[in-house]
Amino acid sequence: MFLIRFVILSGLPWFILGILLSWKPLLTLSLIAVAIVFYWVGPELLAPYLPVHGMCPTPKEHQRPFLGVDWGTLITFYFPGLGAGWMQSLRYTGGKEVERGEATMPNSPFFLYNIHAIDPPEYKAFHWMQLPWIYMLPITTMARVWQHILRGSDYVLAWPLISFAGHDDIEQCLRPIRAFIEDPKNNMKKLVLAGSSRGASTMLGAVTRMTAKEQDHIAFVLLEGAFDSVPAIAIGRYGSFLGGLLHLLLPSLTRYDPMYPPPVALASNFPTHVPVLFVTSEADWHVPMAHTLRVRDAVRRSRTHDEDLHTLVLKRSHHSFYSTDDVEDQAAYRQKMAFMYERYGPYNSALDVPQPDPVLFPFDDGKQGKHVSWADDDDL
Repeated sequence: MFLIRFVILSGLPWFILGILLSWKPLLTLSLIAVAIVFYWVGPELLAPYLPVHGMCPTPKEHQRPFLGVDWGTLITFYFPGLGAGWMQSLRYTGGKEVERGEATMPNSPFFLYNIHAIDPPEYKAFHWMQLPWIYMLPITTMARVWQHILRGSDYVLAWPLISFAGHDDIEQCLRPIRAFIEDPKNNMKKLVLAGSSRGASTMLGAVTRMTAKEQDHIAFVLLEGAFDSVPAIAIGRYGSFLGGLLHLLLPSLTRYDPMYPPPVALASNFPTHVPVLFVTSEADWHVPMAHTLRVRDAVRRSRTHDEDLHTLVLKRSHHSFYSTDDVEDQAAYRQKMAFMYERYGPYNSALDVPQPDPVLFPFDDGKQGKHVSWADDDDL
């Protein structure tokens, strides 16, 4: 199972094969041709045989906005893992469609208000010096397969542009957050800062880089499956030899900087007055629970009290599917989110009645998403 996961997730065998065949043009072109064909038919061929996650039946009550939340003064900034932010944010929209591509996730629960998804740069050009194209194509193919399973649109992973929660990712995350805070009309707004996997570790680093004045705008921080460091995850997932080899290759193939402080080191600088919720799962093998708890513990050691440091450990949900993999986990997650909103707000008990239609993606810079409507929920 370990080798199968490595083949599917890393694409390293294709990379090595491409290098070995590079002196044989005919064989290389044949391999590329096969990969191109597989790119188009792979999702339809493989999807029925791959394990399916994120498809739990979601109760209707889990898809309703929380009562008592003053959503008019609240906005969520979400940074994704590997993939498109606008697409991954569908996991928290209550099953509604976002007018940004064809993606939908009808079984998603409602967790986050007014989501501004921060989309990492898409792969728009060939980076010949950073990543051989023959390596990129199989990775893209597997991305299409998994997105097909999620009933979403295609996307291409921007491997050459990813720093894995390093300096570049953090700067890209901070840019729209700071632009929003600096706008005078947003002085009374409160922020929920959320991220998943690479996005969680990136958001953690971004919060440590914010000024005290900027941090005052934060209602709370939500970190799903945060990893402690790239080498720890690489070795933990692929073993000492392959994980070590991958760690050596990443600086050449991506913007990963092994000298930049890892998330577990940045966690010691997490502001003590900012509430944070760490979410992990016992079933997560991509970022095992121990890695996330290591980051949580680093935050805890920097604090004199734990009252604003919260942890949710799910039982059966896999990585990337914490909100949609298991109904019982989903109920526990929603209960914890209700607690976070009620405790850290903006919360108003006078609003404990169904509210008007909140709008997702209101902070539209022309590149981000549009809005989602609950108007068709007659029983809301």
